[in-house]
Amino acid sequence: MSGVKARAMDYQSQLLSDIYRAKSAHDDKGLQIYQNNLHMTAMRSLSVTYPVLEQMVGEQAMFVLSHRLLQRELPDSGDWADWGRQLPELIHNSELYAEHPYLVDVTHFEWAFHQVSRKAFYALDSASLNRLADGALEQTFIALQPSLTCLRSSYPVHGLWLLHRSKAGQGGPSKQQLEDVMNEPETGCYVIAQGAKNTHVTQVNEEEFNWVQGISDGLSVAALLDVFPAFDFAAWIASAIRHDWITHLE
Repeated sequence: MSGVKARAMDYQSQLLSDIYRAKSAHDDKGLQIYQNNLHMTAMRSLSVTYPVLEQMVGEQAMFVLSHRLLQRELPDSGDWADWGRQLPELIHNSELYAEHPYLVDVTHFEWAFHQVSRKAFYALDSASLNRLADGALEQTFIALQPSLTCLRSSYPVHGLWLLHRSKAGQGGPSKQQLEDVMNEPETGCYVIAQGAKNTHVTQVNEEEFNWVQGISDGLSVAALLDVFPAFDFAAWIASAIRHDWITHLE
């Protein structure tokens, strides 16, 4: 980032901070307009980043949440899409959590999907797969898409996410549809990654989740096979290639 751009972003952040925290007099209508515009922009931003959450809690609740979030997390860049990371923690500490604890995991899921969808996709270097034939698995490492993110949840967040996305603009899902999803078992392990055509979510089992985590932790193929001796590596790597999870072997 150039020095000029960094200074501009600092200026924008400071300006937003000054506008939001200023204690305006009742006759300072100009400042009040700026503050109101800031609140509305914040709410619209959260609605774009967390569309499923907005369906679940409603517009008024999103306005309250955006107002509270501005008190603890002001935008620090020129892009509102970078703002909103602390919303799951805010919900966890809010009155919503007691009756709707799953909302925290839904927001974690939406933030992860939002972040992954903004990252670049890197095509597989298929020639690097020849390293598997060399037999030096101790020195062979799997490079995953930089966007790839692993999430866990004790709630069916993927099902809730899919249901609400399918009902967008239709008044939302029915009570029965929500109950059906909440009662539908999920593995609770998810991999979100940028693909060649779109961002995709894959439910995986516990062993596959731990395997991918092991790759992220920097384990070699040999070390992974030592930790997970019963894991079907051949089947997994074929599946990982289909899902665009791998960029190369090194």
